Amino acid sequence: MSTFSEVRNEIYKRYLGTYSSTPYALDNQNFIPPAPSTTVKWVRINVQFTSGAQDSLGAAGNRKFLKSGLLTFQVFTAVDAATNVNDAFCQSLQDLFEGVRIDDIWFLNGGIRYSGIDGEWFQQNVVFDFQFEDVK
Repeated sequence: MSTFSEVRNEIYKRYLGTYSSTPYALDNQNFIPPAPSTTVKWVRINVQFTSGAQDSLGAAGNRKFLKSGLLTFQVFTAVDAATNVNDAFCQSLQDLFEGVRIDDIWFLNGGIRYSGIDGEWFQQNVVFDFQFEDVK
């Protein structure tokens, strides 16, 4: 991968290849959450690029840079639904990305973090560090 857009698109492609029928909000796109019910769930996907460092020396076009980021899935289920629905979806997202490599994107340190209740929704977050190489 050499651009931030390519990395973001690969992440979206992996998610949508498995969960395209689950309502989702992507970075910088309008989204209206579904009406809460005991069976509905939805997710907000956030890709943040955090840092980078030069990893090798050499002439332009042959230098490797290691970039880092944070991938967060905010998982929402209705307040009155059992937490099992949220837990199960969080676990499936963790299984989809944890320890996975897509081209030169590595997903590391996955975990589920409790967030709590906000209005009509219960939320937990599935968070991963990721790294990728950029050669320039």
